[in-house]
Amino acid sequence: MNISRGMVEKLYRDYKDKFGGNINSYFGWLYLSKKYDLPVEELEDVISFNENKSGIDAYYIDRKLKYLYLYQFKWSDECSDFKDNLLRLRDQGLGVIFNTESYNLTKFEKRLQSQLQDNSDVINKVVLCLVYNGDVEEARNSQILKSLCEDLESKKYLIDDFFGGTQVSFTIQFSSNETRNVQEIVQNITTYRYTIDFSSSLRLQNSNNELLNIGFIRLSDLRSMYKQMKYRFFDKNIRFGLSPDNPPNKSIMKSLDNIIIGKETTAEFAFNHNGITLYVERIELNGEKAEIVEPRILNGAQTVTVFDNFITSRETDKEMARKLKQLNDIRVICKIISQASPEFVTNVTICTNKQNPVEPWNLRASDFIQLQFDDKFRRELGVFYERQENAFQAFLDTDPDSIPVSKEKAVQIRKLAQTFLALQGEVEKISRLSDLFENDGLYYNTFRKSYLDADARLILLSYKIQYRLPSIIKEIQDRGQTKYAYINRARNLIWCLLAQGVLNDNISNRLAERFGGSLTMENDYADYLKDMASRRIRPIISELTEDPLYQRQMENNIFTFFRTKAVFAKCMDIAANRFGWQKCSI
Repeated sequence: MNISRGMVEKLYRDYKDKFGGNINSYFGWLYLSKKYDLPVEELEDVISFNENKSGIDAYYIDRKLKYLYLYQFKWSDECSDFKDNLLRLRDQGLGVIFNTESYNLTKFEKRLQSQLQDNSDVINKVVLCLVYNGDVEEARNSQILKSLCEDLESKKYLIDDFFGGTQVSFTIQFSSNETRNVQEIVQNITTYRYTIDFSSSLRLQNSNNELLNIGFIRLSDLRSMYKQMKYRFFDKNIRFGLSPDNPPNKSIMKSLDNIIIGKETTAEFAFNHNGITLYVERIELNGEKAEIVEPRILNGAQTVTVFDNFITSRETDKEMARKLKQLNDIRVICKIISQASPEFVTNVTICTNKQNPVEPWNLRASDFIQLQFDDKFRRELGVFYERQENAFQAFLDTDPDSIPVSKEKAVQIRKLAQTFLALQGEVEKISRLSDLFENDGLYYNTFRKSYLDADARLILLSYKIQYRLPSIIKEIQDRGQTKYAYINRARNLIWCLLAQGVLNDNISNRLAERFGGSLTMENDYADYLKDMASRRIRPIISELTEDPLYQRQMENNIFTFFRTKAVFAKCMDIAANRFGWQKCSI
């Protein structure tokens, strides 16, 4: 029998004065009572109530199955509500629970740790179970939850350490109170540990305790990690940024060929290479060796893939395979970062890739705000959000039925950034995207959290304007080839003004219903935009250019004023006087 809200509220009324907590706690209490067929009174100690600083709402040890269940409960249909709990679990929860030296524990955490120690020889599997009222398929497809679960994968070493080498598996699953369906997101996670040669090591620690070790690492060791871990070895920010045909990769191939034929030494490779940057969960140095846990490559992914492709394509030839062995001596400078937050790691990834062909917007692809927009477009519109270049094609080529989205087009991160800038009237920034993605202040002011609560259809209406800007500009030019000869210079300004025109129209909700549900550019919407350009935008820009200040600039072939925020503001003043417009947001 499913648990109803009435049942949860009754239990809450009966026990809230004794235990505190919120409705999620009592939902979990009832859920465990029914699942394990036990009276609620026997489960008091396994519920956290108001002591949920570690991200765990409840636990249960099933001695028959030998499973430790760690629970999170949400009386909600929204799987995104698990985000904060998963963050707490990732950032400190697992480290607190599976660490016998933890201090300042809550009473709940002390009980859980005591049970873990008493039953450590019984447990052979840890299951993180997230229970809510929604659809488990929705949870499985959520990019923000998928990312957080990946982060938790890299923390599995904490479980391994706690159980002292005993084989204990780790699984993450979602469960629905409404349907009783269960969906496993991550199964039988493996902890990757490597002992590597790491010579000439230097160490640096900053004021926030992030740790940097610098030394030389063998390319063959990096290749071994890649062969085992596959794309898990690459930081999430760069997984689609790999191309074998760009100039740096051709240069690496040439160097490897030269080493084989004796024109270069293996030592020369290190002189000519910029180096590799890794992030690891843990590093222990022992002389010329280092043990690293859960490595991720932040910079140098293309070096590793080119090196692997070079060897793989030649090793079937026996004579060549013999020559390839000398490549095992190639070392490169390596920076290994540890004890760092995900935000710090993302910043390092961006900074160390600035001279790399990976574009700055690709390095933002796995930011939380981007994952949330990914979920928003998929959930509200059934539209794929291409956070990284080539991701949509990779999705179509590999498993196009894995996510319920349209296969026609995708919203692209660069063009979405430009759309938000157009909505904000930031005319000058629309053509300067590299600066935006490299500057935290500009970036977060563009991808505002408030937009996550906006009507996605209104976002798409503004996004689709760019598809018709050439024909819209022609529509204005056709009203006077000489008079509007300059209008191409005002392309981004026209986009900004059209976005405001749509939002100021008293039929904007109807427009959203008719045209905001897909990326298809409907003929009727294209005609609507052309009409607005002719009846509204053209008069606004005409009045603007009658200003003597701008007339003088145009006479001197200076048109850069069209790309300034000040001119957008001037145009909005004209629009307010002529048509009653106000600057609107979504």
